[in-house]
Amino acid sequence: MRAISLLLIFFITIVSMTPIGAGEALSAKEMMEFGLEAAKRGLWREAAFRWERSLKQAPDNPRLRNNLAVAYESLGDLERAEAEYREALRLDPENKKVRANYDSFKEIHRARHDKAQRDQPAPPSGDGG
Repeated sequence: MRAISLLLIFFITIVSMTPIGAGEALSAKEMMEFGLEAAKRGLWREAAFRWERSLKQAPDNPRLRNNLAVAYESLGDLERAEAEYREALRLDPENKKVRANYDSFKEIHRARHDKAQRDQPAPPSGDGG
């Protein structure tokens, strides 16, 4: 009887230590909001992680894909950023915010690419010197 009482006390202690809702998955909306809070604090890796998880529940959400694109861009992952911008526009071609973000992305990174090309040393002339 004593062993059963100790086991019951142990079980109750473990259950009482588990945070309420710890086993519940956050909804896509809650994950998206969590990501927004992280982004506001400049925690882009955390924001991207939350939005990636949210994307599993809501893959056709253009706003979520736009947010993820901004996070990837902030992290320097330009290929993934562009892919997310394109997907967001495919899902909602009339979304002015996504269009503006993607246009800015292209303009900024085109300017960087052009500058990098100009800063590269010229190839040898090939005249044998």
